[in-house]
Amino acid sequence: MTLLAKSPDRGGLTLEEHTRHVVEAMTHMASELDVPFDTARRGAILHDLGKGHPFFQAMVRDELTEWDWIEQEPHRHEISSLLFLPLVDEDEWPQMVDLIAAHHKSIKKDRGKKGLIDLKREHGPNRVFERHQEEWETWGPEAIEIAATFGIEPHPIDEEARRDAFDFALAHCEENEDGWSKLRGIMMSADHFASNYTHHTGEEVED
Repeated sequence: MTLLAKSPDRGGLTLEEHTRHVVEAMTHMASELDVPFDTARRGAILHDLGKGHPFFQAMVRDELTEWDWIEQEPHRHEISSLLFLPLVDEDEWPQMVDLIAAHHKSIKKDRGKKGLIDLKREHGPNRVFERHQEEWETWGPEAIEIAATFGIEPHPIDEEARRDAFDFALAHCEENEDGWSKLRGIMMSADHFASNYTHHTGEEVED
């Protein structure tokens, strides 16, 4: 099954297409701002891989019932995306977390209590981790292959490595008392820009 990033009414973009658009936007923005270019680009590649999670795929295909929304605990694709941290060097993990963890929701005190720290406080770290790695074998490897198309060296990520990535991300976010990050801002900008211009992103960033 091809992994989608957007619902049909929002263009029906595949995850690979949306990732390409965000990489195009980030490549331009990072070159204009005082941020580590290669790190920012890798963050753009990883930032939405968690959209491969089956809950997100069912949502974007309009396959969820009202009961599904009531019965199932929240899923945030940003948190699932953090499980792909092992695809990059550990030295970059702090920057990757800043780029990925809150590019839609604040890490804490989110209005809907769906930030990483909010969910940890509500459900406990173990449940949050298990929720966001559900059915990994059915989507994780495909998401890794998408990252590989952008130059990220592919390799399997076992459960222990996924848990290490999750624990690192959670600890890093808890150390950030105000929740602010310059890298978060540039990731949000690139993501919104690419979502707005989709297939025309490459043209628009040059204007």
